[in-house]
Amino acid sequence: MEYNISEEAYSCYIPRLILQPLVENALLHGIDIKRQKGKIWISGNVENGKLTLVVTDNGRGMTREQIRNLFDSHAKKTNGLSAVGVPNVKERLKLYYGEKGGMKYDSSSDGTTVTVFLPAIYDIPEERRRN
Repeated sequence: MEYNISEEAYSCYIPRLILQPLVENALLHGIDIKRQKGKIWISGNVENGKLTLVVTDNGRGMTREQIRNLFDSHAKKTNGLSAVGVPNVKERLKLYYGEKGGMKYDSSSDGTTVTVFLPAIYDIPEERRRN
């Protein structure tokens, strides 16, 4: 796994369990662990007040239908892909940030990239702090 996170992105608040399901899907479903040639890249950057997080793998990729099913399903498996985490991430981004947060998938036979975007927040909102 490789990381390329800007200093400014490290300073931003990211809700819990936003990246974990995406990295897990890349690991479990994207790369071929048996061949030991799979790689996952995670990057983060802030530009114009927007935090962009990207998880990329060099795995087998997904079809448009698999991506659509991944976003549309909740608690089932779709063509071997765990469809629980991704819709939860999508729903949490919408709940926390409305139209200012979201995610998109791009995929080909060379791998899959999921991009998460949300407002760059440099302090944890009061209602989400723990005592």
